[in-house]
Amino acid sequence: MRREKRKILGVVLAGALVLGMLPVNGLASAKSVANETGRMVTAEATTGSSVTPTEGPTAQTGDTALNITSVNRMQGYSFKLILSGIPAGAVNAQTGLLFVSDDTAVATVSGATYSTDFTSATATVNLVGVGTTTIRVSVADQEYTCSVNVVRKMAKIDFGKYNTTNFLDYCKKHSSWKWVWTGEWGVPMGKYGTTYRKIKIGDTLEDVVRAYGELKLKACKKATSGKKGDPFLYEKQFNNGSTLKVNRYADLSYGKFKLRFYFTPADKVFGFTMTKGFKLITKDQLKKSSKLKMV
Repeated sequence: MRREKRKILGVVLAGALVLGMLPVNGLASAKSVANETGRMVTAEATTGSSVTPTEGPTAQTGDTALNITSVNRMQGYSFKLILSGIPAGAVNAQTGLLFVSDDTAVATVSGATYSTDFTSATATVNLVGVGTTTIRVSVADQEYTCSVNVVRKMAKIDFGKYNTTNFLDYCKKHSSWKWVWTGEWGVPMGKYGTTYRKIKIGDTLEDVVRAYGELKLKACKKATSGKKGDPFLYEKQFNNGSTLKVNRYADLSYGKFKLRFYFTPADKVFGFTMTKGFKLITKDQLKKSSKLKMV
């Protein structure tokens, strides 16, 4: 088994360190764990939004335009759709204002209203189902459109496939562990090195957005003290001398579970982790309780 690639770790409430799959009578060997899981690399201890909404090219008639004309987001989110630049005097309190979704099974519209001076109109678009639709805004005999693509919201299944046991089931089996993680980075694992939505190391940021919807990207930051930052960034494969090989990450959450993608400056997936209790994991714990090589 290759230490650098697949890992699954945790920590028990009392702080004792055990192997990834803990039998009732004591420590499991690395070989027995490998046979049981098929693809989890053990260590000495156990333990798919907003790129924010992406705005497409603005369709305009004169100075009148929608703030967003293209959206690719996850089911369950909503966003404000604003038509601005309505000519003065073109509408009034009696003029009809129409926001319509072509498919209300995918997206609905609520709370449509004019500004006090009638030069803009706003509504909330609610992403309720997987699929595509168009939001149409009609005012003063003109129509403006926003194309909408909705991907499935995060679910338990998104933590499956990567290991033989769904990560949530694994954590449930070892519920006394305060923190648990699995994942890979640097070198892809081949047959098993993919998330449920088929994202693997080397894929592009666009691939991830296509699968999980628009992402909220944040700057990578090492855990310089205590629980701050990301302790995994101290693993040697993340580093090129004093420079990180990654510069941004994105989190996708399902309850207390987190799927994190790491991206290189070239917007390629460098790796990903699945975690429970991420905020409880420190670089010192990783250094002491695993076979990771930490800097």
